[in-house]
Amino acid sequence: MFQSRKRANQRTSRKPSRKSVITEPVVVTTLPQEGFVAEPTVLAIFAIKRSTMWWFIKTGRFPKPYKTGPFGRFSRSVWDVNELRAHMDKIRAGVTALK
Repeated sequence: MFQSRKRANQRTSRKPSRKSVITEPVVVTTLPQEGFVAEPTVLAIFAIKRSTMWWFIKTGRFPKPYKTGPFGRFSRSVWDVNELRAHMDKIRAGVTALK
């Protein structure tokens, strides 16, 4: 049967159910003692956006990542924790500025 426009609009503006809402992944904001950390953790620790971080890497103001995996979408960028700690020390000493 024919539905009025008002009723059809009400159906499209429904709030999503709890099951359809995707929650954000949990990001660790402390560095482990050793090893490697992924991009979301690095972004959370340094409180910068993704584009800013890659711009800093390009200009030499941030440590370069290591690539895991063979190529393309199977590759992932990870950073060595010791290099990130050394970079934090440089920032605290005033040698390198994030902005």
